Amino acid sequence: MVIGAFVVLAVVAVTAVVLLFLLLRDDSDPDETAEDGSSASNPDEEVLVDIEMSEGGKTVRVQLVADGEDASVVLLSEVDGEYVEVDREPTSCPYLDTAYDAMLEDQGDRQIAFGWQNEDTEGYGGYGEVRADEDVLILYDPGELVCPT
Repeated sequence: MVIGAFVVLAVVAVTAVVLLFLLLRDDSDPDETAEDGSSASNPDEEVLVDIEMSEGGKTVRVQLVADGEDASVVLLSEVDGEYVEVDREPTSCPYLDTAYDAMLEDQGDRQIAFGWQNEDTEGYGGYGEVRADEDVLILYDPGELVCPT
């Protein structure tokens, strides 16, 4: 009977310690975007898509963000243990209220593709290059692009 009471007491003690650890632990990661989808650098800005890319052992984050109709591709690099914005390039077309299905993909060899769909149009897409070793983002000029309206 004493052994049974000791086992029950041990199980209760271990459970209490685990629950206390879970309650006191800080789950927030300052590197992640806010729960509401806003970026860390601008709370009014919505992160549409977020990916990580690596080059030469260095990992960077690339985000497609929208602030109203203004859309940009943002490069974040790790500085002192936190990801900070190091480069930003605006997209050639606005991110309209009718936009949906945003995408940002690593195409390999430092290349990215990004874009979104718009109701009643063919949508918008662009390409660029991420030079993680230089903290540089380059979006290619689409030339005579007709933007969705």
